[in-house]
Amino acid sequence: MKKLVVFILVTVMLVAFTSCTKQKNDSSNNAPLVGGGNTPNAPTLILNGKQLDVYTSHYNVTEEYASIPLSAFLQSLGAEYADSPMNEYGVQCYSFMDNRYIINGRMHLFMFEEDYKAFLKELNDTGKKLSKETASERGLLPKNQSKVLLNTDETNIEYTEIWSDHESLMNALRESGIDITIEYDFETRAITVTLKE
Repeated sequence: MKKLVVFILVTVMLVAFTSCTKQKNDSSNNAPLVGGGNTPNAPTLILNGKQLDVYTSHYNVTEEYASIPLSAFLQSLGAEYADSPMNEYGVQCYSFMDNRYIINGRMHLFMFEEDYKAFLKELNDTGKKLSKETASERGLLPKNQSKVLLNTDETNIEYTEIWSDHESLMNALRESGIDITIEYDFETRAITVTLKE
């Protein structure tokens, strides 16, 4: 029951944050209103030339970069939830393009499943615990290099999602062996993905 209450609270806060961010972007950036997602100003997500019919209201496009929620993005591209002994509240394993990834949003960790297991063993062997500090420099999207920091130490809010700028995410996926290009157009609020299988 406690986990359900926390999940509902995080979801409500995420919606509130998205609304505030969108209002700020709409007024300060004068972004044009176009179709997409569940609200008129949500970005559109285009995969290999085809606009996807997916919820994109929690994405954000600024003049500098597109802010992308990792697990939602991967699922939109075809990633599937995978059975794993690592799965628990806030930690999920996804299978995508012949890779198995662990996403631990609370610790801002995005890693191959085997690397995640090895990291946990390393921490255990050295008497350390998994924390934001021990995880900040690890994984394919290290928190200490992130341009999009929603889960900061200044707040007590813990997000179970990892947001990344489009370029860092593209580089991380390329590093993991996926042939992908992620681009965005601020004027049309379109995030365009080219994915080669």
